[in-house]
Amino acid sequence: MKQFYKLELGAEHREVGRTLHSNGATVLPRAKTLAVAGFEESGEYYLLHFDETGKELTDTFHESIEEAFQQAEFEFDIKPHEWTKL
Repeated sequence: MKQFYKLELGAEHREVGRTLHSNGATVLPRAKTLAVAGFEESGEYYLLHFDETGKELTDTFHESIEEAFQQAEFEFDIKPHEWTKL
């Protein structure tokens, strides 16, 4: 089963400085939207970062949906109940 969650980052979602995403020597801009997408069958889950135009900036791989949510909380203090399931 495919799972997909989305969250628009607001002022209340601060970057806590624990993670730095870059493309080589260039630091990526702050994401506007986050998504968690995954497949239960394969155990592959991704935390995706998108800019204001919807272009993907980066992603991180996780072995469970809980790990993907934990990474979002680690980076932005996002709580699991804040996500919208699509």
